[in-house]
Amino acid sequence: MTDHGLELTQKKRSKGKRAVRPRLSDAGQFSFDLQHNALKQIVIVAMDEIDGVHLRQLLDVTQPKYLLDLRHVVRFDNPGSSRDHFFNHLSKTKSLYTRDPIAWHSIDTAPLSVDADMLPARVRYEVVEQHDNNVMLLVSKPTESRKLASVLNLALSRDRATNWVIHIT
Repeated sequence: MTDHGLELTQKKRSKGKRAVRPRLSDAGQFSFDLQHNALKQIVIVAMDEIDGVHLRQLLDVTQPKYLLDLRHVVRFDNPGSSRDHFFNHLSKTKSLYTRDPIAWHSIDTAPLSVDADMLPARVRYEVVEQHDNNVMLLVSKPTESRKLASVLNLALSRDRATNWVIHIT
């Protein structure tokens, strides 16, 4: 590196974040180290449409810290799965399971009527306010997953400055 180039420096900030400064490569191109700004993954799973094998694969790939079950009726009788298989696999991935059923009839996603405050407090806290953890949300039907994705996109766009991606299965 030449002496006129910039290099990456670390400065202490609150909450352990580090400042990123650009660095000049030998080719004269700036590059940034963006490792600290990881992408938060939010996976919404329609349980009526998935089998046990794919659900376990999703858990392995996503490694969610929290798994929020938003269904009123909790069932794990999908093909290739059972309640025991699911919770055994969940303990292997070290994910925390919590129930927080949503009143789906109260979420209206018609244009101009979507309000991010429709989210239950637990969902809002784990998905919107927590910045570091991947989250998996279990819903019953594909229509519920699309409704939830709409409301989450609105809430995340309004309240978060970091990166996220929502996967609907």
